[in-house]
Amino acid sequence: MQSPASFATPVFGDVCQPGESVPGSNVNAKRRSPAPLMVAARLLAVLLATTSCGSQAAAARQQAIASFSPASGPVGTVITLRGSGFTGSKQAWVGSSHSAALKVLSDSRATVTVPADASSGAVAILNSKHAAFTATAFALTQSAAALPQQSISGFSPMSGPVGSVVTVTGSGFTGSNAAWVGASHDAKLTVVSDTQVRVTIPAGAASGQLAILNPKHAAFSPQTFTVTGAATALRQQQIASISPVSGPVGTVISLVGSGFAGSTSASVGGAGNASLVVLSDTAARITVPTGAASGAVVITSAQYSATAATAFTLSSSPPPPPPPPPPVPSGELSLRVLGNRLIDAQGATVQLRGVNYSGFEFVAVQGWSPADPSGAQAGQGGGPKWSAIRAWKANAVRIPLNEASWLGYRCVDTGGLSHNPDPGGNYVASVQAQVDQATAAGLYVIVDLHWSAPGDSCPMLQTQMANADHSIAFWTSVATRFKAYPNVVFELFNEPFMDFDFSGDAWSYLMQGSGGSFSGYPASGTSGVWKDIKQPWAIASYQALIDAVRATGARNVVLVGGLSYAQDLSGWLSHRPRDPLDQMAAAWHPYRKFGSAWDYPYPNFHPQVFDDARAILAAGIPLVMTEVGAQNTPGTTGAPIIDTMTQFADQNGASVLGWTWNVWGDPENVLIRDVDGTPTDGYGKAMRDWMLAH
Repeated sequence: MQSPASFATPVFGDVCQPGESVPGSNVNAKRRSPAPLMVAARLLAVLLATTSCGSQAAAARQQAIASFSPASGPVGTVITLRGSGFTGSKQAWVGSSHSAALKVLSDSRATVTVPADASSGAVAILNSKHAAFTATAFALTQSAAALPQQSISGFSPMSGPVGSVVTVTGSGFTGSNAAWVGASHDAKLTVVSDTQVRVTIPAGAASGQLAILNPKHAAFSPQTFTVTGAATALRQQQIASISPVSGPVGTVISLVGSGFAGSTSASVGGAGNASLVVLSDTAARITVPTGAASGAVVITSAQYSATAATAFTLSSSPPPPPPPPPPVPSGELSLRVLGNRLIDAQGATVQLRGVNYSGFEFVAVQGWSPADPSGAQAGQGGGPKWSAIRAWKANAVRIPLNEASWLGYRCVDTGGLSHNPDPGGNYVASVQAQVDQATAAGLYVIVDLHWSAPGDSCPMLQTQMANADHSIAFWTSVATRFKAYPNVVFELFNEPFMDFDFSGDAWSYLMQGSGGSFSGYPASGTSGVWKDIKQPWAIASYQALIDAVRATGARNVVLVGGLSYAQDLSGWLSHRPRDPLDQMAAAWHPYRKFGSAWDYPYPNFHPQVFDDARAILAAGIPLVMTEVGAQNTPGTTGAPIIDTMTQFADQNGASVLGWTWNVWGDPENVLIRDVDGTPTDGYGKAMRDWMLAH
């Protein structure tokens, strides 16, 4: 090992010229050590060499690194440093490697890319006179030698202007850190999973192949991406205001300003994985991501970026919970999971027997009935007649919700019309009022994410699954509000379906968010005519939704559905997400077999689905049928499918809720004829009689 004395000033004396500082790359080119160097020796050599470089070296400040993240990762990982004095820094080290790419973002923030020859060790940032080291080591988890050869199987869309986000599918993407579009080598790359990445078309890009690179390998697309626009259409953004200015992870920040059209990414406090939704050229929304810190809010396009004048302050904990629900005389309105049973506060087994009240998912977003965002769908304003529900001996109600109406962001329908999905400004308050009323009536309450949509599309019908753009923020907000209500259950998504604009492993993508991708989604407008929107979007998997709920401190029971509109349970048990509190149950919607006669007594996927349901129960997980339905036209006698499912529930300890407690004229799936709960023929009478028998 060389001693500090062997690096005398004359060795580097010809490196810097008058008025220049010494870049680390020049030092390294001038002399390499024959063995691993002591950090102090190398640093001393650089400092000695710079003493003759004049005023620039003299002006350099001593840096200080307060923190860095992540603490571990493979070659290609981008490490964010936070501290002070970073301005003027030119070089970065990771372990024994002195060739790390450095990007100084501000005097207090910089990024370092782990190079191919890195090893575990301290991270350092250097200027012409000083250096600062991290107090703890960065742990290298995968060397360049272990990086896989990538393979690109396809991408979508096949064409688009600068700023387009292209979803690339294939394999071996873990550890990739660069993307090319044609001759442009500065495309933004986001690694979603080992089988999916997203590439943002950069300014100056021309039509050509897409390439995904890691420090050892590269893969090129077999097809050409066609650039249809130019970066000159982009404008410099201006952020006039942000709101709120503080909050926990999951907070949705609203931006007001100009030039937002074409922006493709955002960061909060240095975390560049913030979800961005551009609502218009003057409005955007950013969701504070995991890993964020207090700091600047930045919005970026392929050509420009803008930073808000006001910094966002990250709260160490979510906002204070709302006041507890009104007291219930019995003092026992609480629901927990114990094995495959639901139990109350006294440990007694609870079978949920109840109804759905539909309205909140569609009324407000369509812009009518501002004073009552549930639209008086049960025959009176302000929600159903709770005494009528209790007269059926029901003990539960399910309330479907709309994520745009709850979060309050403007959205656009398929006709290009902009909507305020909460026209009365009272959506959240109205939902809470009905939850409070149901609680006071002695009912358990299931709130479910019924309608959602990615991007700026209005949720005016059901999409395939929850989305990363809004659904995490939705459940963070809902869970924070209702975590003090032990009688409230969270059904994380209504009815997933993966046979529309999807490729990959459906169960894995649904539950874990890996092994698949969406190339589009259905959307609608006030006309009711739906369209297939061909735009890739990212799922919020069941695991991600559970993680969001638990991050708020909520201990409520969560419900997780299956495929084919929650009717297929075949892969539920083997792919199920993990709840750290073991307060999870399976949701099932066993409607009559597609295309069968009204009196057919079995659900879709019969007979296998019954074996799947029993297997879930045998694994110690409760089962809740949150929707069932049958024919209710006047003169109908009986409801064979209801008899089948309620008998199964009684024999196996499952729960059942009927769709729906609404005074609609539909020939199927309607329980009541009037506000007082007079049952419909067939289905309504069958459900009422079953509940009254308990």
